[in-house]
Amino acid sequence: MAQQTLHAVFTMDCEQLAVHSQDGGPADWNLSERAIVGFAEELRAQGFRATYFLVPQAAERHARLLLDLQGEGFELGLHLHSPDQGWRDHLGGLTPEEQYGALAEASDRWAQVLGQAPRAFRSGNFSANDHTFPLLARLGYTHTSTSSPRRRLLARHAVWSEALPYAHWTHAGNRLLAGDLPVVEVPLCVHPTAARDAAQTIPWEARIEGGEWEHHGEIIAANLDWQEELAAPLRTCVVFTHNTREYSNPQDEMTRRLRRIMALLEEEAARRNWQLAKTTVGGVRSALEGSRPVQGRQKGVTHVHWHPQGD
Repeated sequence: MAQQTLHAVFTMDCEQLAVHSQDGGPADWNLSERAIVGFAEELRAQGFRATYFLVPQAAERHARLLLDLQGEGFELGLHLHSPDQGWRDHLGGLTPEEQYGALAEASDRWAQVLGQAPRAFRSGNFSANDHTFPLLARLGYTHTSTSSPRRRLLARHAVWSEALPYAHWTHAGNRLLAGDLPVVEVPLCVHPTAARDAAQTIPWEARIEGGEWEHHGEIIAANLDWQEELAAPLRTCVVFTHNTREYSNPQDEMTRRLRRIMALLEEEAARRNWQLAKTTVGGVRSALEGSRPVQGRQKGVTHVHWHPQGD
């Protein structure tokens, strides 16, 4: 039997300045740059890489730096908080027409700055609805990390109560199911039962700056057990943070937590006698490529296609 592999993925959501962001961001662009650079340096030192999800403003501000990191094996993707871009609601609360417009507009702005079309995506607050994955496929995206299984944040239209906890090809009609869209979703690593609050609206998540930092080891181990029980096609652990922390300071608490999580992943893989693949969201998609379903109508699968007017 082939040895199992743990695909470890670090991600950073790069927000615009806090003064312009409904849900927060860095106090200034200098802090943002220190966060991005320090995060990369810490990961690089241990052989890890990361996926940076960038709102268009962050892509514009840090374009040269980000392209240099991409040349070193880091990945760049689009991050979108639609209210901050002038839309009336979070992504999961928009109609198909509105959502297509928000995604297309942000994608174009991002591409103009970085000279390439984005292929990776994460929604702000993990907000999405059943139109999101088909629209992303239509816009040329190939992989996402926009679900936090068990999250149920109604105010942000982020409802993932029954979402799959492992990487999978997405479904054309239901964001919670696996299907045959050419878009791979790689969920955030969360605990299968423990939550931040009594109402169980947000699970313990593998977030570096989260209040559950003392439980990171439990979150990782329990999530991998959950994937094992469900016979996941491959095992992943997606960790996330933001460009709001002093990762360039080796003594900062967040830097120490980052180092601890890297060590926990090494230890967990060794304990299970698994290989450890230090990769990106796109790397997970490549690893899953061999299991891609044949596109077309399949028994029990309903395909929902929406064509924007004029497209």
